[in-house]
Amino acid sequence: MSLSIEKLLTSQQHFTNFDVFSNVVSGYDMEVKQIGRGSGSFSAKLQQIQYGPISISRFTSRLRVEASGMPPPGMRTFGVPTTSCQPFVWRSKRTYGNTIQIYRPDTELAVITDPVFEAIDISLTEDDFNNLNNIWGFPDLAKLIQHSEMVECEPAEMHALRKLLIYICSSIDKQPDRLQQDTSLQNLFSYQVPWQLAKALMTSTVHNVKATTDKRNETIKTAIDYIRSSTDIVTSIQQLCQDTGINKRTLERAFLDKYDMTPKSYMQSLRLADVYKILLQSDPETTKITDVAVSHGYWHMSQFAADYRRQFGELPSETLKQYH
Repeated sequence: MSLSIEKLLTSQQHFTNFDVFSNVVSGYDMEVKQIGRGSGSFSAKLQQIQYGPISISRFTSRLRVEASGMPPPGMRTFGVPTTSCQPFVWRSKRTYGNTIQIYRPDTELAVITDPVFEAIDISLTEDDFNNLNNIWGFPDLAKLIQHSEMVECEPAEMHALRKLLIYICSSIDKQPDRLQQDTSLQNLFSYQVPWQLAKALMTSTVHNVKATTDKRNETIKTAIDYIRSSTDIVTSIQQLCQDTGINKRTLERAFLDKYDMTPKSYMQSLRLADVYKILLQSDPETTKITDVAVSHGYWHMSQFAADYRRQFGELPSETLKQYH
């Protein structure tokens, strides 16, 4: 059997502006929200490679974000996090170690990253994967993953899979045309990647990590819906609990469980993100940072500047100067 090699696509994008990054990924049915403070300026990289029926996407970022969306249509996608981004939260489950995330066609993607994050996704159709598995004498995909959304695999197999994927991505990053010219790299991409993926999946067990309970997920959804629909720039936790009927301790535990941050910190990160967008799109000749800060509930400018710098790695005045 030979795989079709009609499609060949490589693209690499670097981002230093979160707003630009957010707009780009929205074109892939993805939404990203900054929910935490970074240790420096924002940077992200999105590398996409398609050869024949197989696609590989490598995403790296230095900022804590919540990403949601839908997987590529008609494909089965497998997320392989690198060792540098552990732990993280996948569909309300905190994961450590050697896991593969399984994106089902009807499954909404939901991941919360730590400030330093890197993952590589592998996408191919179920038929193509099964055809290869049958040649190799491996079980069909349905038997390998059953109904799992995340599985934990043997460390040695995960190490081999990560090493292979990073080698391919790094090689094409340095030499974008190499995949078109190098037959050995083509074979690695077309056969070695799905083979190593299947080998890892054959060692897998369902990853039974502690999940955020349905009650806590509902608590978070109710709270975030309230925050986003509120006409008040600054919503107090007390008012939120009073209007939604959520117990304050339940609210605190739910946010700490899912986001590893308090609801107050979460709300502040959203307010700062709104300020960032306004400053980025405003004319520095006519815009006063103090006015924008006050309109978003900040009265102490020194504290506002410190919080802003911790979250975005730059001062508000530096963001404002980026206006075009």
